[in-house]
Amino acid sequence: MRMDADALAAMTDEELRKVESARHLLPEPGPEVVGRLLATVAALKAERSALEVERDELAAQRDAFGQKASQLQERLNGSQGRPRAEVMFELGARDGSIVVDYRNGMSQRVTLTGAASLVFEPIAPVSDFTPTYTLMVKQDAVGGHKLTWPKDVRWQESQIVDVATHPGWTSVYLIHRMSFGLCARGAGNFEAT
Repeated sequence: MRMDADALAAMTDEELRKVESARHLLPEPGPEVVGRLLATVAALKAERSALEVERDELAAQRDAFGQKASQLQERLNGSQGRPRAEVMFELGARDGSIVVDYRNGMSQRVTLTGAASLVFEPIAPVSDFTPTYTLMVKQDAVGGHKLTWPKDVRWQESQIVDVATHPGWTSVYLIHRMSFGLCARGAGNFEAT
C-alpha cells in the first residue's frame, strides 16, 4: 500500500501503527501471482495485435471498395468525362419498331409519330451496382399514339403504365436491369409547356 508524504504526515501515531500492523496482511506477490499477471499482459498484447490486423484488413477492404466505386463512376461517365445520366440521347421522331440501346446513354427520349413497339438491346450488368435508366416517350402534335412494351419487361406491382396519349405530353419510365431481366415503372406523365 502506497501513501503520499502529505497523507503520512497527517496521520497520528496510532493510525500509523494500524497501517503498519495491517501491512503484513497483504501478501508479497509470489511467482504464481506474477505468472498470472504476465499471462494476462501477454493475452492483452495478443488481442491488441489481432485487432490491429483486423483494422488493417478493414482499411484494405475500404480502399478496395473506394477503387471499385471509382471504376463504376468512370464507367458511367463515358468518354467525355461527364455522367451519361446528364446526356439525353435522342431517338428522334419515330413509329413502328423502336430500338432502345442504353449503351448510347442512360437517358433516352423518343417522339411518337404513330403506333410503336419497343425493343430493348441487352443491358450489360454493372457489377454490384444497379443503375436506373430513363426512357421519355413524347407524343407528337397529333397525339393518340399507342406504345407496345416487350412481353419480357416486368412492371412494378405487375401493372403496365400506359403512355400518355394527349398531344405533346411526355411519359417518363424508369428502367432497372435485374437478375431476371428488365423491370419498369412509370414515373409520371407531363403536359407540354
